[in-house]
Amino acid sequence: MAARTESWEVKVASAKDWERWMAFVSTVQEEFHGIDLSGDAKYRAVIEKNMKRSTAIYVEDDATHEILGAMTYSPHSLHVGWLAVGPGHRRKGIGTALVRYMFAVLPKNVSLSVKTFLETDRPGKAAHAFYKSLGFTPREILEDSNMENAGHPFHLFVKG
Repeated sequence: MAARTESWEVKVASAKDWERWMAFVSTVQEEFHGIDLSGDAKYRAVIEKNMKRSTAIYVEDDATHEILGAMTYSPHSLHVGWLAVGPGHRRKGIGTALVRYMFAVLPKNVSLSVKTFLETDRPGKAAHAFYKSLGFTPREILEDSNMENAGHPFHLFVKG
């Protein structure tokens, strides 16, 4: 299934997209506290699960088929699991298209959440502005209990 949102076509990832997804992840992992996401077994298992349930989505370059931005979300816990847009492709509507796709497929008038960087983290200011522009409101700052992210607090944002 593919959906055009704004000027970007959002596509649902499947197992055939695995290698391209992991290649994309390697281009953005520095933004995630330098954690080797593509080598992290827990991250890989989460992506595999999301691909199987059609909740891993992406936008690609029409000519090269390179993934420019990607996201996972949970229709059960109603949250953005992971979202990234590649360097050089930011501020072009790709992230907005991904989140709006999620809005379109989830039930209306539900409360959605996302954990994102602190505003003082290098990518934090842009992440805060992005989620606020989509109607999310900052809530509390929490400590990440994930072993790979231990010591990296995050800001919880909620919409609805």
